[in-house]
Amino acid sequence: MIPPRHTFKSRFLDFIHNPFFIVTILTFVGLLWIFQFSTFNFRVPIDYSGDSIPVLIIIKTVIEEGTGDVNSHLGFPFGLHFYDYPDSNLLNILLIRSLTLFTTDPFLILNLFYFMTFFLIAWSALYACLRLGFAPPLSIIIALLFSFAPYHFFRSVSHLFLSAYYAVPLAILLAVEIWNSPRGVASHWTNSLKMNHFLICLVAGMSGIYYAFFSCFILCVAAFVSSFENKSFRPALQGVFLVLLIMACVCQLSSDLSLQNGTRAQ
Repeated sequence: MIPPRHTFKSRFLDFIHNPFFIVTILTFVGLLWIFQFSTFNFRVPIDYSGDSIPVLIIIKTVIEEGTGDVNSHLGFPFGLHFYDYPDSNLLNILLIRSLTLFTTDPFLILNLFYFMTFFLIAWSALYACLRLGFAPPLSIIIALLFSFAPYHFFRSVSHLFLSAYYAVPLAILLAVEIWNSPRGVASHWTNSLKMNHFLICLVAGMSGIYYAFFSCFILCVAAFVSSFENKSFRPALQGVFLVLLIMACVCQLSSDLSLQNGTRAQ
């Protein structure tokens, strides 16, 4: 028997019923309603006070220098160095750098990155909910609520990288899977799942020191509770391995300190 061919109409219907497509459209509609894009000036910062000024300096540095570490146009006479203010926001810096391919306006990049975080958070929360077995409609609701949480607006562009908390749902997903597995995550990993968990640790370790610490904390709690409940060291060992992987990513910030400490101009 010849299997039925997928017509363009059936593929289109499958696409528009995909939870990720639905959450993308609803996230855009939410932003459209909240920020009134019809009258919103994308080239004017949402906030131009407090910590949004240092954030703009970092964005401008990425535009001009390619990285967020050194700006030769500031800090006369030796330039502005961020080595004494290290972070683990490599992934966020890469996202900002990708936006520089389309524009070199730091104010526009600031706003676009902030709006981008709503989509990234919604997608990561939706992925986590679906992996945990939630029904698609409930997963979409949770993803939208998490993306549009008051915390997101309180942080805004002043704490731009804290507004990018897309690693949190992924870390919670990994912790729950360790907790629920009687022998640790290795007992049901396939090759693809191993790669997924590896990528989650990379995201957690490169999206800010705060969320890296949060990820390590909940992974440790889940792993040791699972070990205690199941009387097995395997979950604890798995948790320690994943925490070390996150810490290895965070160590990118200490490399800047070790390479630059005592060698740069003071």
